[in-house]
Amino acid sequence: MNRQLDYSKYFSSPELLANAVLKQYEKEIGKLQFPINPFMILKSLNIKLVIRNFKDLEGLYIPSINEDDIDVVAINFNRPLYRQRFTAAHEICHFIKDKNNAIVCPISGKKNEIEKFADKFAAYLLMPINELNKQVNKYINEEGYIDLEKVIYVSEYFGVSFESCVFNIAYKLRKN
Repeated sequence: MNRQLDYSKYFSSPELLANAVLKQYEKEIGKLQFPINPFMILKSLNIKLVIRNFKDLEGLYIPSINEDDIDVVAINFNRPLYRQRFTAAHEICHFIKDKNNAIVCPISGKKNEIEKFADKFAAYLLMPINELNKQVNKYINEEGYIDLEKVIYVSEYFGVSFESCVFNIAYKLRKN
């Protein structure tokens, strides 16, 4: 992906920003395939990915200091793969939106607005609303809702946690 693209006009909304990133990524790879691979997006942005044994961190973003330096994203290998994928997507947001600030993402604790934005961005990047709606509609019941056991199929399709999938279906689509 083009590291020089200016996404600032999308900073007002995590969904708009995620959609812009996905649109650019799709331009480069052709048709989007699910689950979205946030590790490939990091690679396409020339961001060094390192996997580390963190005790209390999901991950962190370290911006380059100068032109000769590189941006680094580190992810906790002790976390489940779906969580590592979410963290990678979250750190992409920091690279794009918080470019000049090192960001540390703890496993627990109260999140500030920057972290909440990056979490929402990650959810939209991994589960774009249009595709989420399309997948949910495959399993909708007579009452217009999706049964919890069918949510497993949707969460696997997107490579996200069951809990995250339920949350997005319930609160973004209102179909759970």
